[in-house]
Amino acid sequence: MILFKEKMSFADPFNVIFLCGSKYIPESGKDKRVILKKFLLDSNINCQTVLLEENFVFAKNKKGYLAYDNIFVKNLSEVESLAALYADKIIIIHETLSTAAEIGMFAGNKSLTSKICILFPDDISIEENKISAFIKLAFFNNNDTKNDKPNRIKYYPDIEIHRSSVNKSEYHTFFHENKIGDVLGQKVLKYVKKEKSYRKIEIKRRRFDKAFSDPDVISYAVFEKDKKVGVSIYADALKIQLLSMFTVESFRSEFRKEKPIKDHVTYIEDNYRKILLDTICNIAGINSNKYSLSVELVGINGCNLRQAIGYFIYMLQATELIGLEQLSEEDFNKRKIRIKEQMESCISDFNDYIYKKPETVFGGIMS
Repeated sequence: MILFKEKMSFADPFNVIFLCGSKYIPESGKDKRVILKKFLLDSNINCQTVLLEENFVFAKNKKGYLAYDNIFVKNLSEVESLAALYADKIIIIHETLSTAAEIGMFAGNKSLTSKICILFPDDISIEENKISAFIKLAFFNNNDTKNDKPNRIKYYPDIEIHRSSVNKSEYHTFFHENKIGDVLGQKVLKYVKKEKSYRKIEIKRRRFDKAFSDPDVISYAVFEKDKKVGVSIYADALKIQLLSMFTVESFRSEFRKEKPIKDHVTYIEDNYRKILLDTICNIAGINSNKYSLSVELVGINGCNLRQAIGYFIYMLQATELIGLEQLSEEDFNKRKIRIKEQMESCISDFNDYIYKKPETVFGGIMS
């Protein structure tokens, strides 16, 4: 029987930065997200960047890309919600209605607000204030002392004016000389930098049928009448538990097999559910064979566990911690999971979090 520890202190080795913006045009040499990603990677700080369009598509069977359909994700809202919740920081390069919608979607979720940074152009340069009155009232109200507010960084862009008619002009903004300047760079790095600190992941019985507000606490309840265990878990804690599974050799050998991505996701979900149910039943002193498990993902509206696990695998691929390697030229969806060197060095911290419970000399599991 494989179990998670009831408590464990750890230092999160990752610092995932999710980059959001308007239309993705990498071949132009002017795409601000591409430039920002290169700047972050060249800065040698500890961070892993995620730019969705570089890796993933909704279409099927497109060479070089992974399809969201393979991880049971059907729309952009689900994709961005999952990406944001797994990220440590979210940088939104704001300039269009679409990026305003992203600000609204993310900043409206209280669990994300402190993660967000809005990078916006100087209003004098473009003759328009991108931080509109509505955004200010909704997310930067100085009278609202209860909630965290998104961070803001102003930059001074180069511009191109595109006139669609005599009365209508559009300002296209770019980083000066298509680089991150010293002043802007210092502000971005100050926001992105993550100090190493220790946290404690813990499994605790729920009080008053409500999940704990601490994202590192996994809450559970046992319903004796229905023979069901209910679990509430945040993305931060789910991430740690999934990472620990990569340290188990029996799972690693299965990951190395080439098969459809859906099958990898199903395999991880089935084993994760079993480990979590066995763990909680072991803590509660009940027989896991007599109970079923339901899992609520706190703060991930409308997304189920299978989607969250599938996107987690895609995130590891996007941050180059694993490789979803395609061996067959005929089937783009068949992959094996290769754990890369950076991932190996990180997951060693979680070797002790997941363990095999020893059996007694009579063949039973020790209590």
